[in-house]
Amino acid sequence: MRKIHQVSFSSLFQRITSTQGHLCLKAMAHSLSALYLAGLKLHQFVYKTGWLPQRQAPCKVISVGNLSVGGTGKTPFTIFLACLMQELGKKVVVVTRGYKSKSKETLISDGQRVFLSPLEAGDEGYLLAKNLPGIPVLKGKNRHQVINFAWKHFRPDIAILDDAFQHYALKRDLDIVLLDTESPFGNGYLLPRGTLREPISALNRAQAVVLTKIKDESRAGELKQYLTHHFPHLKIFTTLRTIETFFFLSSSPINHHSFPIARYRYLAFCGLAQPQDFYQTCHNLGVHIVHFLPFPDHYCYKQKDIEMLIEKAKEKKADALITTEKDAVKLIPFTQLFCQMGFEVFYPQIKISVHEKGAFSTWIKDQLGF
Repeated sequence: MRKIHQVSFSSLFQRITSTQGHLCLKAMAHSLSALYLAGLKLHQFVYKTGWLPQRQAPCKVISVGNLSVGGTGKTPFTIFLACLMQELGKKVVVVTRGYKSKSKETLISDGQRVFLSPLEAGDEGYLLAKNLPGIPVLKGKNRHQVINFAWKHFRPDIAILDDAFQHYALKRDLDIVLLDTESPFGNGYLLPRGTLREPISALNRAQAVVLTKIKDESRAGELKQYLTHHFPHLKIFTTLRTIETFFFLSSSPINHHSFPIARYRYLAFCGLAQPQDFYQTCHNLGVHIVHFLPFPDHYCYKQKDIEMLIEKAKEKKADALITTEKDAVKLIPFTQLFCQMGFEVFYPQIKISVHEKGAFSTWIKDQLGF
């Protein structure tokens, strides 16, 4: 029953934010957006005037954020950025807010060992820890408190904050904002009429914009022109998205280029804000999808969901299942169940890097005074 309600809310939000939809709902959402903006401005005002203090961290702080709800690639970009800082010889920690985490523990990983499960850490926190050997990963809503904990135990040069552009309570040395090139500002409206967390003018607080999910170079060029005209202070970078490896949920990784992925029929599923992105990724990889099942974003899978997926795979005569790495970490407890029912689960590992990596590294070092 819970899943039905979540999917219904997702469907309702889709109707409100789409071009076509119920005019009455849109009018109500527009009024709520005005209230949201008033609350946002009040929140900003209390920090700008000093009624609430902005805390200073004991190390350099880089925020990776976005303007809109939904996936812009923050987690894979944070992984790329943390590894880059490590390559530059800097001691790095990564701090995430721990969205939907079930544990109050701060330390997810000390860089050597992952201490929390996906449910305890939150899917994004666990994914960061899993992909960042040698780099501690921590979580908590109070980022200043978490960074002080990290300073006490790890003495980092840099703390990278995942999803913190709207976190006014902590001073940052750099704000990097990611924009989905295909839909950088959604429909142009604030929540809940649209998908924007803040007005586009909030980019005035950032030092750099990174364009992700580039499918059309001409569209990326138009967005660059718009940003250069309206925000001339911004440094603009573009990203390259690659898939080098496929993983089995139950065993070792396999090289993407040597795996005959097109030979099999798949049931695809995911719990993302923009499930169509994963569907398109599968299509681009040549995956033969016989059925696609989207779940709500950050969905916490239960045994009944796994049994439903397996039954649906049998019904559609699928050979295997395919999902995202973010979803796969939450399926680990059900590995044995999939195996017992004769189904393997695959997931591609998506990596993001910045074009002109050398120029990006130089810019970061100049900005931070390294």
